[in-house]
Amino acid sequence: MPSFATKRIIASRLSSSHERYGTLERGSGRLLGAQIVGGPGAGKRIDVLATALWNHMRVDELMQLDLAYAPPFAPVWDPVLIAARKAWETNQ
Repeated sequence: MPSFATKRIIASRLSSSHERYGTLERGSGRLLGAQIVGGPGAGKRIDVLATALWNHMRVDELMQLDLAYAPPFAPVWDPVLIAARKAWETNQ
């Protein structure tokens, strides 16, 4: 089983109903794991992270995604993208 030098990112309370946690590989920034605790919208966001994990994406690639949004219901900057940016910044 491979061993990774990891860094845990806690991007908590980026919205009123969600908390996000992520684990990434130090240096490369590859996403190794993610968790979301929250209410409405959590399913969509964990699907985005599951897709990123499946495709071995780095957080710099994740933060470049163009995710769909509906202005009356969601912010322009999705909380997953905000968390990815925070992870990228702390991994520099």
